[in-house]
Amino acid sequence: MARSVGSPRRVEPYQCGWATAPTPPPAKLASLAAARHISACIFAAAVALMPAEGAAQHYSETVPYDPSLCATDPEGTVTIAFHRIVLRVPMDELSGIAGMSPEARAAAPVPPDTSQPEGCPDHPIIGRAFYFRYLQDAARNSDPPFGPLPRRVDRLALITADPDFWGLQFVWEELFERACERYELRDFLNAGLERCRVRPDDKEIPLEYWPFYLRAPLELYSTPFGHSFSAECTWGAVPGTHRCSVGYKLYDTLNISYRFEPGRLPIDGLIEFDRELRVWIDSLRVRDFVWPDEPDGNGDAL
Repeated sequence: MARSVGSPRRVEPYQCGWATAPTPPPAKLASLAAARHISACIFAAAVALMPAEGAAQHYSETVPYDPSLCATDPEGTVTIAFHRIVLRVPMDELSGIAGMSPEARAAAPVPPDTSQPEGCPDHPIIGRAFYFRYLQDAARNSDPPFGPLPRRVDRLALITADPDFWGLQFVWEELFERACERYELRDFLNAGLERCRVRPDDKEIPLEYWPFYLRAPLELYSTPFGHSFSAECTWGAVPGTHRCSVGYKLYDTLNISYRFEPGRLPIDGLIEFDRELRVWIDSLRVRDFVWPDEPDGNGDAL
């Protein structure tokens, strides 16, 4: 029995299902526990929440997937789509799907072959957002005696977005400037990132524990659309630690976000990590996917 969000459903043997979480009315993300189902296609997950377009009602569904029913061997992958951007992802990398409103789903393009299960190469699972484990990051040092290192990020998400919606990217840029102007505590880290600290009300808190914002000079590193690469670092769950958030527009209609703790992903390695992450995501793109209403290709070559 796999746990699910909303109304739990049994995942039949030799199938796996990703449960799409109910959509909360305010713009707030919440992470829910994932459950592993041992079967031919490995797992089912109860997943994160994501707001749909102006939806006040909650939406919930379960997406079963049996790769043996696909007309083309998916070779251990599941095919997903963010409107027209299509990715083919290793099944154990996908940890969740955010629900869509009925209106958003009705406006989504029709896949080439809906007679096959969702997740097959010709019938992508279409979602508002997808969440990933990024397991290859954990396996970057799997040689004995140390074994795999812990993943350096959590809540790694790709989110469908209108071309003019940039998430929190510009908010963090502005807050970086405000922090620098107000507290005049700007310094440069070894990797070239600029840091501006935020002075807390409690005067007893040591400087190294203060929250801060990060920004990369444009000549060093930028987002794919040429804007500043920024991050917000607030207090972590453990006193004396930080939890940082990164988010920006990755493709014209797709945003990326993730969180990390500097204890697991040192800030001096953030730019190189983000660069590797972009390469990995781009390697999953199915750029020659043909939607029936766009016979010349997927129409989103960015």
